Amino acid sequence: LPEWKGERRVLVVGGGAGGFELAMTMHARLTKELQKLGGATVKVGLVTRSALLPQHTLGARALAAKAMRDKGIELYSGYEVSHADAGQLHCTDGRTLSYDECIWCTEGSPQSWVSSSGLRTDEHGFLLVDQHMRCHKLTHDAPIFAGGDIASIDGHPRPKAGVFAVMAGMTLWLNLRATLRGEKLVTYWPQVSFLGLLNLGDGSCIASKGSLAMHGQWLWELKDWIDRRWMWNYSEGLPEMP
Repeated sequence: LPEWKGERRVLVVGGGAGGFELAMTMHARLTKELQKLGGATVKVGLVTRSALLPQHTLGARALAAKAMRDKGIELYSGYEVSHADAGQLHCTDGRTLSYDECIWCTEGSPQSWVSSSGLRTDEHGFLLVDQHMRCHKLTHDAPIFAGGDIASIDGHPRPKAGVFAVMAGMTLWLNLRATLRGEKLVTYWPQVSFLGLLNLGDGSCIASKGSLAMHGQWLWELKDWIDRRWMWNYSEGLPEMP
């Protein structure tokens, strides 16, 4: 940052929750730090091939769009980026966008080895599993389990959101243990909706669940509490090992 001069343009590619939060929080932090240093400013833009927050409600999208306008963050919707080089984003329709810094936060895709593993996949190339988290195989050897973003549950498609990966992890662990013990497997029923808390970088959040959407500072306090409690489970909250 000390070497930045004039106005610097930062683009975030990806209009999902991750890209939106990155654009909002980077704008807040970079603006604050550059004001301390003096001499440079930042302009942040969000580039998405579809609409903003396509997996969230219309209300949440409206609140997000307003938050971006209030902060002066540019939204480029309908820009499908094919590649980037020499400070330019190139779109499939020939349009270009210039940048000084660019961060990619697009949707996940499976690694190439998945398609050649001999395991069945869905139409997007992710491993297809049943509700016991077992892969559909082309042979009848010992079971192979999978869970999280790499897997799609047959008959129950869900977005690649962390909440679904986390909940599938418990079923995966229970069924791995049950298989080793010769016990009955448990069935996983993925939830239909989830609470999304989108950080605006100014001490407030947008909440989205089902058809509901709201904005407030207390939602940031809720998000912070949830995140800190979750991380505690992987530090001080770990069980003692023998």
